[in-house]
Amino acid sequence: MVRFIKKYYPSILVAVIIMWLSLSDSGKVNPGRFLMFENSDKVGHFIAYSFFTCVLLFNSSNWKLSGEIKYLVVIAPFLLGITLEILQRLTTTTRQADFYDFLANITGISIAVLFVFVLRSVIRPREA
Repeated sequence: MVRFIKKYYPSILVAVIIMWLSLSDSGKVNPGRFLMFENSDKVGHFIAYSFFTCVLLFNSSNWKLSGEIKYLVVIAPFLLGITLEILQRLTTTTRQADFYDFLANITGISIAVLFVFVLRSVIRPREA
């Protein structure tokens, strides 16, 4: 377990931040004026889950482009997203479950996988 935490601590940290932001009082989380437009929370979901997915994918390859990426880890952000939407509905009074938030999560996850896939095919590691 300690070995898992040491390897995946960046991913765990990002997941904890996403959980905190998703379940905290919406009145206390102030994103700033530049994110005050209609459906701006969807942009936040997209950014958070694409970042989380990228961190997970690079964690799975030990932060090396030549390392084997385990694309199965993409299930973790998907499960986190659906779990948090359900928890928002069940445990919070200032947040609500929203299908479009979950759709933004899935879009962020998908774009991150494509980004990492393209990055790995474009940037070849140096030969030793």
